[in-house]
Amino acid sequence: FEHIYPKSRIRSVDTGKKVILGVLGNAMYLPKALNQNKKVKTLYEVDDSDKYKKVIEESVYPSTDDFEVAFRSLEENNFGIINQRILNRSYKVADAIVNKLLDTKF
Repeated sequence: FEHIYPKSRIRSVDTGKKVILGVLGNAMYLPKALNQNKKVKTLYEVDDSDKYKKVIEESVYPSTDDFEVAFRSLEENNFGIINQRILNRSYKVADAIVNKLLDTKF
Protein backbone atom coordinates (compact mmCIF):
# COMPACT_ATOMS: atom_id res chain seq x y z
CA PHE A 1 0.00 0.00 0.00
CA GLU A 2 1.40 3.34 -1.03
CA HIS A 3 0.38 6.83 0.01
CA ILE A 4 0.33 8.87 -3.19
CA TYR A 5 0.78 12.06 -1.22
CA PRO A 6 3.55 10.72 1.04
CA LYS A 7 2.43 10.47 4.64
CA SER A 8 5.68 11.56 6.28
CA ARG A 9 6.02 14.49 3.89
CA ILE A 10 2.49 15.66 4.67
CA ARG A 11 2.71 15.10 8.42
CA SER A 12 5.95 17.09 8.63
CA VAL A 13 3.81 20.15 7.86
CA ASP A 14 0.32 19.00 8.86
CA THR A 15 0.94 18.25 12.51
CA GLY A 16 -2.78 18.60 13.30
CA LYS A 17 -3.60 15.73 10.91
CA LYS A 18 -6.06 17.75 8.83
CA VAL A 19 -5.09 16.11 5.54
CA ILE A 20 -7.14 12.96 4.88
CA LEU A 21 -4.43 10.48 3.98
CA GLY A 22 -6.11 7.14 4.68
CA VAL A 23 -8.69 7.15 1.89
CA LEU A 24 -8.98 5.48 -1.50
CA GLY A 25 -7.90 8.65 -3.32
CA ASN A 26 -4.51 8.60 -1.65
CA ALA A 27 -3.84 4.89 -2.07
CA MET A 28 -2.34 2.59 -4.65
CA TYR A 29 -0.36 -0.62 -4.73
CA LEU A 30 3.30 -0.59 -5.68
CA PRO A 31 5.99 -3.25 -5.63
CA LYS A 32 7.33 -3.45 -2.08
CA ALA A 33 10.89 -2.48 -3.06
CA LEU A 34 9.75 0.68 -4.81
CA ASN A 35 7.41 1.66 -2.01
CA GLN A 36 10.19 1.30 0.58
CA ASN A 37 12.66 3.27 -1.53
CA LYS A 38 10.17 5.99 -2.48
CA LYS A 39 9.54 7.21 1.08
CA VAL A 40 8.76 10.97 0.82
CA LYS A 41 8.90 11.18 -2.97
CA THR A 42 6.20 11.02 -5.62
CA LEU A 43 6.61 8.63 -8.55
CA TYR A 44 7.79 11.61 -10.61
CA GLU A 45 10.64 12.20 -8.15
CA VAL A 46 12.07 8.68 -7.85
CA ASP A 47 15.15 7.64 -9.80
CA ASP A 48 14.31 6.41 -13.30
CA SER A 49 10.72 7.63 -13.00
CA ASP A 50 10.11 7.03 -16.71
CA LYS A 51 9.71 3.33 -16.06
CA TYR A 52 6.57 4.14 -14.03
CA LYS A 53 4.91 6.07 -16.85
CA LYS A 54 2.36 3.32 -17.55
CA VAL A 55 1.47 2.98 -13.85
CA ILE A 56 1.01 6.75 -13.63
CA GLU A 57 -1.25 6.81 -16.69
CA GLU A 58 -3.39 3.84 -15.67
CA SER A 59 -3.88 4.70 -12.00
CA VAL A 60 -5.40 8.18 -12.16
CA TYR A 61 -2.15 9.36 -10.59
CA PRO A 62 -2.02 13.11 -9.93
CA SER A 63 -0.14 15.26 -12.44
CA THR A 64 3.07 17.08 -11.60
CA ASP A 65 0.99 20.28 -11.54
CA ASP A 66 -1.43 18.71 -9.04
CA PHE A 67 1.49 17.88 -6.76
CA GLU A 68 3.01 21.35 -7.10
CA VAL A 69 -0.27 23.05 -6.19
CA ALA A 70 -0.97 20.61 -3.36
CA PHE A 71 2.49 20.90 -1.79
CA ARG A 72 2.54 24.69 -2.15
CA SER A 73 -0.89 24.88 -0.51
CA LEU A 74 0.29 22.55 2.22
CA GLU A 75 3.19 24.90 3.01
CA GLU A 76 0.62 27.71 3.28
CA ASN A 77 -1.44 25.58 5.71
CA ASN A 78 -4.26 25.46 3.17
CA PHE A 79 -5.25 21.82 3.68
CA GLY A 80 -8.52 22.10 1.76
CA ILE A 81 -6.81 22.04 -1.64
CA ILE A 82 -4.87 18.82 -1.04
CA ASN A 83 -7.95 17.23 0.56
CA GLN A 84 -10.05 18.15 -2.47
CA ARG A 85 -7.49 16.61 -4.84
CA ILE A 86 -7.44 13.40 -2.77
CA LEU A 87 -11.25 13.23 -2.66
CA ASN A 88 -11.54 13.89 -6.40
CA ARG A 89 -9.19 10.98 -7.07
CA SER A 90 -11.25 8.81 -4.69
CA TYR A 91 -14.32 9.29 -6.88
CA LYS A 92 -12.36 8.64 -10.09
CA VAL A 93 -10.85 5.43 -8.71
CA ALA A 94 -14.22 4.24 -7.36
CA ASP A 95 -15.83 4.90 -10.75
CA ALA A 96 -13.07 2.98 -12.52
CA ILE A 97 -13.48 0.00 -10.16
CA VAL A 98 -17.25 -0.09 -10.60
CA ASN A 99 -16.99 0.22 -14.37
CA LYS A 100 -14.42 -2.57 -14.50
CA LEU A 101 -16.66 -4.82 -12.41
CA LEU A 102 -19.68 -4.08 -14.60
CA ASP A 103 -17.75 -4.72 -17.81
CA THR A 104 -16.11 -7.96 -16.63
CA LYS A 105 -17.79 -11.18 -17.66
CA PHE A 106 -17.55 -13.92 -15.07
